[in-house]
Amino acid sequence: MIINKVRIENFGPYFGDHEVIFNNNGVGVHIFRGGNGQGKTSFQNAILWALYGKVSDRKGKEIQKKSLLNFKAHSNGFYTYSVQIAFNHEGKNCILTRRTKSMHHTNKQYKENESLSLIRDGEIVPNPKNEIERILPGLVSRFFFFDGEMLRDYEELLDNTSSDAVFLKDAIERILGIPFFRIARNDMIVVKRRIEYERNKIIRKLGGDQYDDLVEQFEDVLHEIDQIQGTIDSLTLQKQDLEQQLKDNKRRAEDIKIIKENAELRNKLDGNIELCEEKLKIQEERIKKLNSNLYKTILLDISENILHTLDRIHEEKMAKYDKKMKLTGKLETILEGIKNSKCEYCGTILNEEKLLEFEKEKRIIESDIQQLTEVPEPDTSYDAYRQILRRMNQNLVDQTEYEDIETNINVILSEMSEHSRKLQDVKDKLLDVDEEEPFLLESKIRYQEGEIGRLGGLIEGKHNEMSEWMEVKSVLDQKMKSVDDDEMKILEKRISLLDSSIELFNTAILKYTEGQRNVVEKMATDIFKILRSKESFSRLMINENYGLSIVTTDGRILNRSEWRSAGEEQIVALALIGALNKCSQIVGPIMMDTPFGRLDLAHGEKVMSYLPSMADQIIIVATDRELRASDLEKIQDKIQSDYTIEYYGPDTGSKFRLTR
Repeated sequence: MIINKVRIENFGPYFGDHEVIFNNNGVGVHIFRGGNGQGKTSFQNAILWALYGKVSDRKGKEIQKKSLLNFKAHSNGFYTYSVQIAFNHEGKNCILTRRTKSMHHTNKQYKENESLSLIRDGEIVPNPKNEIERILPGLVSRFFFFDGEMLRDYEELLDNTSSDAVFLKDAIERILGIPFFRIARNDMIVVKRRIEYERNKIIRKLGGDQYDDLVEQFEDVLHEIDQIQGTIDSLTLQKQDLEQQLKDNKRRAEDIKIIKENAELRNKLDGNIELCEEKLKIQEERIKKLNSNLYKTILLDISENILHTLDRIHEEKMAKYDKKMKLTGKLETILEGIKNSKCEYCGTILNEEKLLEFEKEKRIIESDIQQLTEVPEPDTSYDAYRQILRRMNQNLVDQTEYEDIETNINVILSEMSEHSRKLQDVKDKLLDVDEEEPFLLESKIRYQEGEIGRLGGLIEGKHNEMSEWMEVKSVLDQKMKSVDDDEMKILEKRISLLDSSIELFNTAILKYTEGQRNVVEKMATDIFKILRSKESFSRLMINENYGLSIVTTDGRILNRSEWRSAGEEQIVALALIGALNKCSQIVGPIMMDTPFGRLDLAHGEKVMSYLPSMADQIIIVATDRELRASDLEKIQDKIQSDYTIEYYGPDTGSKFRLTR
């Protein structure tokens, strides 16, 4: 199968009609990029719904039919959605259309009114569901349509006791064609049973109590064997159903474990954001303090001029004041000398001439003092104001402090933004979480594990019982062979031939299975060597469940997930898928949703380079963060289509934009 075109109507986030064309008739690499919540996974779900009529969420739970309808279409009362896939298979052009409509928005009506049609080279295919199962069986679709998280499931193949391992093993053997041999063998067993009943009829015709008793015993044995086989089949179905439920519950429990981790992460992120807010407050206080002193820096030149002027004026006033005080003191001395007719300095008695000199000097000093009478007393508040201005000039603001604060704030805001983004992601994951669910799940898991063990014991007991009845049947077979009748001999030969054929098929199944397992191991190893980043990883080793262990150059076997990184586990899973696709009898596209989530740059680059060789058609659905330009350059010549998926809100929905 190679997909050429997909048409989507009112499915998921896609409102109205949308058409996606895969260039180059679908062959090559086709990229669909977009952010989270844009509609990438819904695009893959649309294809899966068209093929199989149902899709599951990441937890393996089927999504309700009514949840697949576009929100805007539902708001407008359009209860119809459809997906059409145009593809080529075995050289024939096919168009698959699945459509559902309803008068009321209920799961029941969507299911009852769902239609499926398949047209091949212009002719209607009578049973489209069976034909799709022939082209690409739903059981093996996981090897063609998958996301990065699904790859972790393949780790279960290393656990021989895991119910998931049994499910995956069956799917792998289906893709390798092994069940077809078992079907052929079982058909021969059915034919043999019919011949045995035919033999019984012939013996009855021979007549006689002895033959009647033999036939009656044989038919009773066959009846018991059929009853036991029916019981085994019924118990096996119950066990498989419980194993699937257990798988879902364990996965949900694992998700809840992740939820618990997310809850702890949420608290940590809340604390980190609070710490960032405290850091911001500290920076804001620094800004306030700087701003409170900013005017001082602005007024620095003015204040310096004022101080200089005040100092000059003060010094001038003080000089005049000091001169006045000196003159006043001198005047007092002269007046005292005139009064006592004696010099106050040397004690000389003043004559008339000296007294006249003193009088003259007195008049001069009085005149000088008179000129200085406007000089005020010193202003004692001047020093206080002067000190204030001096202190103001000591608390100036440095420009580099603002720059330092700005740098700190940017760093803090960047940290807060990153913490807030992570916190929102965590909160989204914690929506609608039931706090009681972990306890209920644990109870269910314990019960289901107990029931699976009980059913396993019953099945084993029935197999033992079957063996006993088969021994009885073998004895009766020998008695019937002794019946002397030509027609009986012919039937016995047929039964003997069928026994030989059945045994031959049993041997062939074992040898073919072992051969296919070895081929898968070799091919997976070849792919792994291309994708690996550690040269110490020598090869892969396969077990009976098709689980792959890493073998190092020194012979160590890494067969536990805790011994390997998450990225290495994903590389091993991709190697297995690549090998299965090359060994498969089924041809289909490989569509990967977010395949690089657990890979580092080195592994991502190698995987991107290898992808074009995995299948004729590769569809990559990823975010721009996963699709690095340097990686895409390595496969530019293989890329045939490059779409961007963008969501424009509930009224418009998501749209495809072809960029190449």
